[in-house]
Amino acid sequence: MTASHLGLDNLVAIVDRNRFQLSGRTEDVKNLEPLGEKWNAIGWEVIEVDGNSPGEVLDALERPGLINGRPSVIVARTTKGKGISFMEGNRFSRKVPDSSELRRALDELS
Repeated sequence: MTASHLGLDNLVAIVDRNRFQLSGRTEDVKNLEPLGEKWNAIGWEVIEVDGNSPGEVLDALERPGLINGRPSVIVARTTKGKGISFMEGNRFSRKVPDSSELRRALDELS
């Protein structure tokens, strides 16, 4: 709220909206949606992107400079563990993969 009040248009926040937190699914703890509308309500310019798309994220990073008088937030909607079948969309990444899991993950990414 202070950033908006002060018109800090050189400030960009990035929110990784992957729907997980340390203790599990975010929505099991608290509902954050509509996340973009909440940021907008406190005076931020909101840019929502597919955070798994590097091109979309880079394009979004170029847009905030065009906003005058408001800070910007990029809400990057991501899939946790994207591209690795046994990690995608679950809490797996809370632990370090063992050597066989690491080999499997690297095989799936190549």
